[in-house]
Amino acid sequence: MRQHPKGYIALISVLLISVALLVAVASLSFSGYLNRFIILDAEAKDESLAYAEACASSAIGEVTKNSSYTPPAPPANELNIGTGKCSIDSVVSAGSNRLINTRATVGKAVTKIQVEFDPLSLNIISWNEIP
Repeated sequence: MRQHPKGYIALISVLLISVALLVAVASLSFSGYLNRFIILDAEAKDESLAYAEACASSAIGEVTKNSSYTPPAPPANELNIGTGKCSIDSVVSAGSNRLINTRATVGKAVTKIQVEFDPLSLNIISWNEIP
């Protein structure tokens, strides 16, 4: 008569449960690791938006002081701010208004802003982020 080993089913059950828990813990850990990079990218995008808006404000000030202002050629049109940089790409006439295009880069995040404003009344007609 053959004897069956005792505890074989319990041992297999413990192994299967351990593997299932290990997979669950590893997947949760990996998703937390990826979420950190998503948050860092979002912060870089917010920072680049602020820099692009700062360059747009600077360009508005320059046009207000000098109605025929045109930005200098690159790289002289770039402003280094903190961890990023922004540039005034163009200032062109659109009828009696001025159209200003700026760009800012922080890490891999790039933001472009287009502003249309009236230099005579100093009214901003539009202020948009462009693709």
